[in-house]
Order: sequence, then structure tokens, then C-alpha cells
Amino acid sequence: MSSLNANAFATPGSARFSVRITGPDRFVIGGAEWLSSDSRLAMLLRVTLAAPAVRSVTVDRQRHEVEVQHEPGSWRAVAANYRIRPADLPELDVEPEEVESHRRRSFFRYGRLI
Repeated sequence: MSSLNANAFATPGSARFSVRITGPDRFVIGGAEWLSSDSRLAMLLRVTLAAPAVRSVTVDRQRHEVEVQHEPGSWRAVAANYRIRPADLPELDVEPEEVESHRRRSFFRYGRLI
């Protein structure tokens, strides 16, 4: 398990998160700090979904995890979004507070539509 500093989010004392690679096309982000606040979760989702290689993101607030599925072999391209915040972040149609604490919620990409 590796730990990345969330520099891309440019907040003082930014939260840290762990990354667990679970397959050639997916990884899991863990970190209660990113899932405890709706605004931090929204930023995490927007930065993650800004990577064109990301196919889906599943939020599990109970387990404090976000599973990211991406195109095989594109781990480095996706990880770059966390180091340097992309200029064009997608808008979310669902507010993070709608991702209830006891349920899993998935976001899927269809081209530029999320």
C-alpha cells in the first residue's frame, strides 16, 4: 500500500490517502478524511473523473474507500491528476451528500458524460 500526499487539492494541511492497486485496471483510495466531508469528496470525485482513462468510480463511505476503474495500463496517467489539478474539472450531477453513509454509489463515464 502506498501513500500519496494530496497536493493537487491545494488546501492547507491537506489530507493524505492510501492507494491500493487491486488489479491491472483498478485501484482503491482509502482515507476517512476525504470521505467525511462532502466538499472534500466532491473534489476527490471531480479530480479523479477528470482523467479520461477513468471508467468508473464507486464510493463506499461506510468503508471509507473509493474504487477507481480505469483503462488497463493507464495507472500513471490517472495518478498524474492527483499531483497536478487539471484545469478542466467535470461538474457532478449528483451532490456528494446524496452518497449516503451506509450505501455504495457509483459514477460511470460515457465519453465526457458522467
